[in-house]
Amino acid sequence: MLHTVRNHSLVLILVGLSACAPTITSLDTSCPQFKDVRFSSDQLTTQRIAILPVQGVQSKEQYRTPLGRSLSQSCISNFGQSSVLTSDEVAKLLSENNLVGTYANGLRDYRTTGILATEYVKSMAEATGCRFALYTNILPEQDNVVIASNQYGTATNKVSIVELSAEVQIWDLQNGGIVWEGKGGYAYNSNREQINSEQLTENVNKGLMNVLGREKSDNCPNRNLLVQAEQMAHARTLFGFVGVTGLASFIIFLSGY
Repeated sequence: MLHTVRNHSLVLILVGLSACAPTITSLDTSCPQFKDVRFSSDQLTTQRIAILPVQGVQSKEQYRTPLGRSLSQSCISNFGQSSVLTSDEVAKLLSENNLVGTYANGLRDYRTTGILATEYVKSMAEATGCRFALYTNILPEQDNVVIASNQYGTATNKVSIVELSAEVQIWDLQNGGIVWEGKGGYAYNSNREQINSEQLTENVNKGLMNVLGREKSDNCPNRNLLVQAEQMAHARTLFGFVGVTGLASFIIFLSGY
């Protein structure tokens, strides 16, 4: 009888503690942030779009090239083969037309001034034969957040949130305007699960394509939700451990009679 009760108590402890895992451990953080009222994604089918080589730190090449190719294929699926110039094709055209320097200088000036120079966008339109261009800049990030500390201020529980974001704009090469802006993103709690670079890149691509061309949203999820989920799980663990182990001890005590 005592052995049986103890087994039941152990089951109660395990069930109680397993219920304290975070409710979410990964999250699509994609978000449409701006859309020109005169722009419609239908225009991408009729007037063509060039997928520019993805920008970002060179040390993250495992994200840049795969994301550019994934975006290219997704755009082909959405808008048609004849409406899309892939990132690889754009890179080849820039090289063949001796525009690599012009392209790099134009990007540098845009980042500094926030203005797309007329000569720059005109050269891009002529080289690609497209009215629109998809500009993408990746931002790999990692937050290490303290969930709990002891009385001496030493962290006793930390969570690491990893996110890959792609800041995206659609440029109108006809007039140098930004007609759409948004973010493709995916975040996960690396304490709870692991996602390789290929899967992470594909998740960002899927999230971005779900919001591309849509109206601005003010209710987009962000990675702080993963931190909050971990904080709630930690709190439930503390209270759950006390409650469940107390109950188990009481049952074991009764089994002695």
